[in-house]
Amino acid sequence: MQTITQMKERPNPPVAAVDPATQAMIEEGLQAWEQERYEDAQRLLRSAAAADLRRPECWYWIGCIKEKVGDLRSAVYCYYLANDIRRYGPALDALRRLGYLGGN
Repeated sequence: MQTITQMKERPNPPVAAVDPATQAMIEEGLQAWEQERYEDAQRLLRSAAAADLRRPECWYWIGCIKEKVGDLRSAVYCYYLANDIRRYGPALDALRRLGYLGGN
């Protein structure tokens, strides 16, 4: 049985390459985000997240959309999801910025 220290030291497993169709959904979702078409962006990113559950960036960007439209509770939830999938720096930064994590 591993100790907690050993578990913390274990690196994250490598993430497989994104399926081209999933990558296309992510890119299209980000384009919609840039064009402020938030409903379209969210729909595309949710589809990409469902197609490949290992992609934390999908939930991070959905969190950004939720934050942009003022739904902070959902934004925080999405940032936590992104971080739960794989320790994801931008999601951690967002949680710190919103006051949900300590400064370190």
